[in-house]
Amino acid sequence: MKGKAQFLCGGSIFTVDEKYEFQKRLGHGAYGVVASAIDKTTKGKVAIKKIAKAFSDLVDAKRVLREIKILKFFDHENIISLLDIEKPPAETGYED
Repeated sequence: MKGKAQFLCGGSIFTVDEKYEFQKRLGHGAYGVVASAIDKTTKGKVAIKKIAKAFSDLVDAKRVLREIKILKFFDHENIISLLDIEKPPAETGYED
């Protein structure tokens, strides 16, 4: 995959833009695994969350969508905000 990098974190394979350099696992929960990474272009720390089988349950899919919608409105130094959403490789046939 051109421009992509992969790393293993918490039993999940993350496929991300090559500008991100994996640092460590931050945690996991009911909706995914969170990894710490460095954005090589800005030298800033970022958290990357991978949600496996995000669309397998309608209620869970709605919760994920709600989380995305809320995070994109935050702009405060003490609250994490949404920077980017990685697009899937194709319009259909993906789960994560």
